[in-house]
Parts: sequence; C-alpha cells; structure tokens
Amino acid sequence: MNSIQSKYIKVILICSMLAGLLPACNKSFLDKNPLDKVSGENFWLSEADVNLALTGVYQRLQNGFFGHRKLWLDTYSDNAYDRHSFYSFGTLTQGIVNSSNVTNAFYNAPYQGVAACNYFLDNLDKAPITDEKKTTYRAEVRFLRAFFYFDLVQSFGGVVLYKTAPKTVDEAKIKQSSKEEVFAFIHEELDFAIANLPDVAYTGHAVKASAQAIKAKAFLVQ
Repeated sequence: MNSIQSKYIKVILICSMLAGLLPACNKSFLDKNPLDKVSGENFWLSEADVNLALTGVYQRLQNGFFGHRKLWLDTYSDNAYDRHSFYSFGTLTQGIVNSSNVTNAFYNAPYQGVAACNYFLDNLDKAPITDEKKTTYRAEVRFLRAFFYFDLVQSFGGVVLYKTAPKTVDEAKIKQSSKEEVFAFIHEELDFAIANLPDVAYTGHAVKASAQAIKAKAFLVQ
C-alpha cells in the first residue's frame, strides 16, 4: 500500500466517524438565542430578569434633561447663560420660540421612559415571583411613569397618554389628552405608588416618600 492509498483510507475513516456522530446531534444545535441581545422569548423567567428590566427603566432617567444635562435648564433663568446655544436656549430666552428651535429632548426622552415603563408593566406577570413582589415592582414603575408624564405636562400641557405599549403603529395614533386628564392620570399613578411602595429610607429605588414628594409638587404646579 503506497502513501497515497494510505491517506485516502484515513480520509474515508474520518468521514465515516463524523457521519456516525451526525444522528446523535440535537436538532436544535444550531438554534441559538441572540448572542448580542436579550431574547424576549427567554426573558422574564426569574426575579433577576425583572431586576434587569427595572434597571433598564431607571436608565431612562439618564436621557435628555433627566440626568447631568438638567443643569442646562438653568439657562432659562438668570442663573446661567448658554454661550454656545447647544440646545437653542439662547434664542428661547429671548422669547424666540418656534417648531425648529425647541429641542426634541423635552418630548422624546420622557416618552422613551414611558415606553420602557409600559413594556415592563405589560410583561411583569410572566415572571415567576409572588403577587406581593409584583405589586411592589408595579408601584415602583408606575411612580416612574408618573414622573415622566409630570415632566411632559409641565412642558406641553395636554399630551398623548399611553397606558399600555402600542402593538402597532396604528395603535400608537391616539388622541391627545387634556392637561387635566394628564394630571388626573399622574395622581392615579402616584396614589398607587404611595399605597404600595415601602415606607423606608431612600437607597436608590423609589420609596413611598418619593411618590409623596412628586404628588405634592404636582399639586403646586397645578
């Protein structure tokens, strides 16, 4: 047997061994969950998933003028001057207001927060946790939703109220609510939060006093 025949036989043996392994492979071997993101079908399976989703809701407080950019709002007053006019505050403080110079951060960021809250609330029941824990989580997220709408109503008055996440583009096309209706919804959310959030010192999560403070501020604004 020459070297060529020997190599040929080795190749055949290796192929035969690999072929014998194929039937033993699981049919779902190639069915992988997304490796670069969380799969909705494999989420909400534990309280750890719930806390991860809650962290995502809180992260919305870092968008727009909820986070470090809130200092820029002082340029609306005599406290500061926006010499670069990054957000068109220079013209706004002169009373020049139109559809092209008002930053969309006042509108987009709160609604991104509302969308995160609605997604959380619409899916929470999937998690295998007690009803008592679900109520506390709901209270925390409904407090945040009230917070986002409180920001919107101060900037725009009456706005669109999304109490659940729209499933289609057409479902998102609903009529704008009045300013009074928005405030009524805010108080409804805060009352639920006050009744169900823990009455403890603040340690990073919303507590009963957090909701009471925003409710008092909402009354002052009204």
